[in-house]
Amino acid sequence: MERKTFIQNFMGAGALAACGLALPARAGETEKTGDPDAAFREGWVRNFLKNLDASMNPMERNAFMEANGRDCARRSAIRLAESCKGDMAGFTEKLGGWVGKENVRLQDGKVVLIYRECYCPMVSKIQERLSDTWCECSRGWVVQMFETVAGRPLNVTLQSSIKRGDPVCRFEVEV
Repeated sequence: MERKTFIQNFMGAGALAACGLALPARAGETEKTGDPDAAFREGWVRNFLKNLDASMNPMERNAFMEANGRDCARRSAIRLAESCKGDMAGFTEKLGGWVGKENVRLQDGKVVLIYRECYCPMVSKIQERLSDTWCECSRGWVVQMFETVAGRPLNVTLQSSIKRGDPVCRFEVEV
């Protein structure tokens, strides 16, 4: 039995709706995306953000999401940053191989990093705007990566974000 069918039979669709758990509206939805958990994940993320925004002040929730982004970097691409310790130019060049060399530049003590698409596997497929809180996680990822290369704390500003409705994500890193 499919997980969706089991949950519906066990709890009833009304109980799921009361909990705020989103299931695909139509059976064909999951076949279109190839991801049977996409609708559940989207509902979870939206409710998580709603609850986070309601229960923490902006400074606390931004710090919380930054910490999650830092952890994500340490569990994913941190080896790239570690391989470039002390070599910011080398790191930006390698990062350019991932985001496109025209989307990362180092000049005048700053790195400008642009994402033309959302790279977060949790929300990249969500087309609608998300709470501004979410992208503090991506800022945390960038902070962890660049601080690993620099070997010291850095100031990273998120200037625009796709999930906030902007055409690109744009980070400025003071190095």
